[in-house]
Amino acid sequence: MTQLRSPKYPRQSLEEAIERVGEIFSAERQNPIDRDTAAKLIGYSGTSGAADKALSSISQYGLLERVARGELRATNLAIELLHPNSEAGRRDSIKAAAYSPPIFAELFKRYPPGSALVDAAITSFLVREGFTDAAVNTILRSFKATSQFVASHNINLEAEDEIDEFDSDTSDYENSVTQTEPRSTNSSSIGPALQVQQATVAPNFSEWMRSQISSDSEIIISVKGEMKSRALRRLIKILETQLEFLEEDEEEN
Repeated sequence: MTQLRSPKYPRQSLEEAIERVGEIFSAERQNPIDRDTAAKLIGYSGTSGAADKALSSISQYGLLERVARGELRATNLAIELLHPNSEAGRRDSIKAAAYSPPIFAELFKRYPPGSALVDAAITSFLVREGFTDAAVNTILRSFKATSQFVASHNINLEAEDEIDEFDSDTSDYENSVTQTEPRSTNSSSIGPALQVQQATVAPNFSEWMRSQISSDSEIIISVKGEMKSRALRRLIKILETQLEFLEEDEEEN
């Protein structure tokens, strides 16, 4: 019988992840450390399945990053949370971290911080997204705790105010893609040199960008509403998180 495998998800709340990355930062600052050392700093005897899941959860919030094969370090976002320049800066960092796990980003769209959380409704959504029963229970616990933590700081993740920029310069990212003005869904080309098949775009969405990323791969990003810098930073973080997942899966396989 084939064992079901859920998509990646945080197994601990954001508040717990901040506490744990704080232990790592206090001991090592932003120096690269191996996974065994990181595991011991957050309370495990060494590398194990449970320790790897805990470190993965911290990474999913954008608080740990890989610097080399098997090595980690605290991120700039972690520092902004642990040692903020201002309370407003800390709130902005909490927004970014809470929204980093892709499944949390989707859940916060449906259940903003402070809203009523109905377990049955969230469970139905997670099951439809392909999560196992065991994963659903863990996500419910970590998401509800994270939502409460965010709400306690009077943060509305859907607010239109801009967050401070604590990411590194994104010029390399901007130069690597072809950005277009929002266009109607019947557009079928991005210039004289590249003809592409017409993409199906959901109602009320418009094409924002398309880019040829390899000889046989192309991406198309459709947006509902206006793409602002804060939303773009969120997208970049989500993609960075997905990259870590793919690299972890490739290492396991």
